[in-house]
Amino acid sequence: MDAEGSIMITEVVGGQAPHTYMVGSGFQQSQVFSNKYKDGSYVVGIKDANGCVSVKLVSLKREIDCSLST
Repeated sequence: MDAEGSIMITEVVGGQAPHTYMVGSGFQQSQVFSNKYKDGSYVVGIKDANGCVSVKLVSLKREIDCSLST
């Protein structure tokens, strides 16, 4: 999850490509879910070309860049 609240699913291992992705409900082609999600737990799923589905409850927290420039 980035500082804006978007969720990106990365590094899918296994299954038959292409994959589709889900956060909450409804599978889509894109790995990016732009929706200003709040910190919390979300059901995240991946479905492969054979219809095999993997679903997991994932706790997410925004990544905030605290680096300062001088």
